[in-house]
Amino acid sequence: MASLPWRGFQPATKGVNLLQKSLTVCSWLVEDHATAAQKLEAWRLDHFELIHQARQNFIMMKEMPITIRRSIELIGIFVIGVIIYIGKIIIMPLLLAFFLSLMLMPLFRLFRGTKFPEPIAIILSILCLIIFGGLVAWLFYTQVASLINDIPPSAAVSVR
Repeated sequence: MASLPWRGFQPATKGVNLLQKSLTVCSWLVEDHATAAQKLEAWRLDHFELIHQARQNFIMMKEMPITIRRSIELIGIFVIGVIIYIGKIIIMPLLLAFFLSLMLMPLFRLFRGTKFPEPIAIILSILCLIIFGGLVAWLFYTQVASLINDIPPSAAVSVR
């Protein structure tokens, strides 16, 4: 069979090859080839049954009145919101760590490219982040301090 122009995809033989590979793996696990074929067929029927049941649930959901469907959807959104609200103690630090790691990855790669050992590259990346954060905090501090010094005393609001 001639391959199609995109990446050698051959739809007719892909499924057959996958089935043969699965049968080979099953035959390694089970001595008898016929038993392996039976087990593979049972596995396929189990998964077919799960897919069929999901389709039936979807069809049953479509047959429900719109108010009940929207109520189920709203309850699902509410439950997801509650999970996120309760889990924010765990989720927020994980998200912060994820975004910080994304921010530091180019710097880490730069240090690794200059032949630094990995632990040293990690420490240097974190050190650069701390120095940068300190410089930004110092900049804000000096700007706010100069702003406060520039306010004339007559413009200050008296507190009674």
